Amino acid sequence: MPTFLVTDVAATAHAAREKDATVEQPPSSMPGGPVRARIRDPHGRRFGLLAPPAQPAAG
Repeated sequence: MPTFLVTDVAATAHAAREKDATVEQPPSSMPGGPVRARIRDPHGRRFGLLAPPAQPAAG
């Protein structure tokens, strides 16, 4: 399954849903891990979205 690196998985999944795609696996992550989601486009093709883990706030 092809997977695309994006900066914001939730926003990209939302945009895909607005274009009639199905979010099969909503954005999720493990602590310190990347954010992932799985999408199925209107033609039935699946692809993944991936974003690096959020950086902790400096301070």
